[in-house]
Amino acid sequence: MRWGGDYQFGFWLTGFILAVIFYLALQRWHKNLKWNLEPR
Repeated sequence: MRWGGDYQFGFWLTGFILAVIFYLALQRWHKNLKWNLEPR
């Protein structure tokens, strides 16, 4: 095993987790925005 393999795996894992959190936050924000724009 070459040096840096764990670092690369941790980098990809962190990026994947951040992408999932960002995606969920964007969906939630979009839903709230659409709900706020509807006339009451």
